[in-house]
Amino acid sequence: MKKEFVSLLSIMLILSIYGTPDSAQEKYDAFLFSFPFSGSHWLMYSITTITGKFWTRRTKAELAYHNFNLPVTEAPLLFHTHEVEQNRFKRPFHPEEDKIILLLRNYKEVFIRMVRPENVTSLLDSYEQHQNDEDKWPRNHTNKYFELLKIFDEIPNKNKCIVYYEDLIKDPAKIITEIVLFLNGSQEKLDEFLENLKLHQRKMIAFYEVSLSKGKDLFFHSKKVSTDTLIRFDNAIKKLHPHLFKKYLTRYETVTK
Repeated sequence: MKKEFVSLLSIMLILSIYGTPDSAQEKYDAFLFSFPFSGSHWLMYSITTITGKFWTRRTKAELAYHNFNLPVTEAPLLFHTHEVEQNRFKRPFHPEEDKIILLLRNYKEVFIRMVRPENVTSLLDSYEQHQNDEDKWPRNHTNKYFELLKIFDEIPNKNKCIVYYEDLIKDPAKIITEIVLFLNGSQEKLDEFLENLKLHQRKMIAFYEVSLSKGKDLFFHSKKVSTDTLIRFDNAIKKLHPHLFKKYLTRYETVTK
């Protein structure tokens, strides 16, 4: 119990906000954590369209909402961030009360997309060289993937929801419905959105120009490296984060025939 309390306290210290008394009263329905290139723009667009509420993180997707003339209210629904420990929310984060959504995508897809295929080998070399000493890992953005996952793992189950990018792409109606219900959203607005799902997908893909896969290929980036390299990725992650891998990431392990 003491260990769990200290662990929870550490989360609160990492995520606490040192804002003004006025900002301390801000209220968000939930927080969205995601690693870059994980599909957050599509998820944000969907929730904003259904709820009519805005986001606090200034992104290109927010401009899309205006361009599409969506009915956006002043009150934010979610706070979205890629780097939890570096952001300053409008009020303290309470792991025992706040709702958390983690958007997770195949680590191989996002890492290859981020560092580029030609740099993957050197990244893996560094991971394997320091696999027993996390403090000596290569200090790049790939570390944020596991930092977010660690924080999410220690939050009480009743307050969190994990969304896998691949499930969102394969069955958007099912996943978006689950998220809206998790956020206590309007069933009527949800039904209206789902009736025009294809139109919304085309709008978001057309706007988010930096997308390379366009949501059509779940292994778009992985195909740019060898199978042996993908297996090296899996083995490195299993050694570096055995608990997280077993609990959240086994679905991404490369299967060879």
